[in-house]
Amino acid sequence: MSIRMKLTLWYSALLTIILFIFGVSVYFILQISLLSDVKDDLKVKGEEVFQQTEWYVFFNNSVLNIPINTFGAFESIYYLQVIDEKGNIRLVSDSLDQFVLPFDKEDIEKFKQSSPATPYYKTVQLEHGPHLMVYYQPIYDNQQNMILIQIAREIGDQINSLNIFKWTYSIAAIAMISFAASIGWFMARKALKPIDHVITVTEEIERTADLHNRIQYNGPKDEIGRLILKMNGMLARIQKGYNELEELYRSQRRFVADASHELRTPLTTIRGNMELLYKMFASYHEQIVGIEGNKGNEHKEMMMESMQDVVSETQRMSRLINDMLALARADSGYEMQKSWIPSVTIVSECLRQIPFIQKEDGVEWIVEDTDRLQHYTVYGNEDYVVRLLLIFIENALKYTDAGHVALGFQLQSDKVGFVIEDTGIGIAKEQIPYIFDRYYRADQSRGEKPGTGLGLSIAKWIIDQHDGSVEVRTVVNKGTTFIIWLPAMMKSEENEE
Repeated sequence: MSIRMKLTLWYSALLTIILFIFGVSVYFILQISLLSDVKDDLKVKGEEVFQQTEWYVFFNNSVLNIPINTFGAFESIYYLQVIDEKGNIRLVSDSLDQFVLPFDKEDIEKFKQSSPATPYYKTVQLEHGPHLMVYYQPIYDNQQNMILIQIAREIGDQINSLNIFKWTYSIAAIAMISFAASIGWFMARKALKPIDHVITVTEEIERTADLHNRIQYNGPKDEIGRLILKMNGMLARIQKGYNELEELYRSQRRFVADASHELRTPLTTIRGNMELLYKMFASYHEQIVGIEGNKGNEHKEMMMESMQDVVSETQRMSRLINDMLALARADSGYEMQKSWIPSVTIVSECLRQIPFIQKEDGVEWIVEDTDRLQHYTVYGNEDYVVRLLLIFIENALKYTDAGHVALGFQLQSDKVGFVIEDTGIGIAKEQIPYIFDRYYRADQSRGEKPGTGLGLSIAKWIIDQHDGSVEVRTVVNKGTTFIIWLPAMMKSEENEE
């Protein structure tokens, strides 16, 4: 729920509570005011009746004897009824020819048991009749025999006035609350409009990554004005830090790219010369060293081992530099040149390079028949696609000590899936989200297997550059399967385009 809605609901609820309390208070005050006059009038009329009848009340053998003419001239706006202590109606006024005033025998018993008895009032509505205010007044003779006089008067006008007030006030209150809620909504919207502007600008900055953009505000220096001022200052500091960091990254990428490029040539030269020397020394060690016998053989082995170490290290450095160069290109936004490549060509180039990376003995290399690939072409960069597959194949061979490594294929109408399956150590489930991070190595033999942790990062970059995807299926100590999906089409479709 928005702040605007919350504010509107809060002060609407507060206004509703205030109007309700005020309306109830006014209603009860008005009710007391209207009915108090009726009560006073009934009390006065009860005193008159008491004065007129007290000398005429005789109880003789429980028989009430009151002159009827005392009540005959009773005004038509009043209703009078006399009840004896047994609950029998003894006299009624002419105005009660159609009604009987209600009474409760329990009330009579209370009057009989309490001395002196206190008169009281009741508001009643006769069945199919008017609303009445009834005044109850007991009268006693010298022997404490009692009669109960009920004097009533219609209060329909007062009830109607109260009902009119109730409905009028309710309708007015609803209108006031609705009007106030509308005005409140408008005022809240106006007050919070700068906040909406801040949200819009920040969303634009997030969408475009344009840190030069600022929040424009010409309003007063209130809380919102100070907030916008602080946000603009924060954006300026973020922009400055971002620019410095970007410049640092740019320099770092330039250095890595330049260093990688410059180091490739001498390393290639060193590697080539060392391999040549190693081969020449293996063939002509007796002429080169000039030493015969066991001592010459020892020297030969030591020198060959040293040269082999140099060759291995230069190979490792060459791979590392190539990886660094690839990542530097990725960071600099390098765009690959792509074209339609026959799938068979990609697989053939991979198979040609497999012997150079297959080092483990006892691991069987299996390749599915490539005839199914004859009619499929992949859209991408041939060198990078081959390198992509070799990264996964090399990893599979590296972490498989026994069993097999297989290359298979899955074909769909618009893509080709290259399946690399091994029976190696597998990957723990919780490590899968991180295997494509730079320098992350999930193998349990960490440090024992050679590698830099950059291969899968480069593979992920190549996949993203080709709008492809990768699936991982793995079980610890049983093996791992990678499926690399790349956009493709059948040759017939290519020819149509």
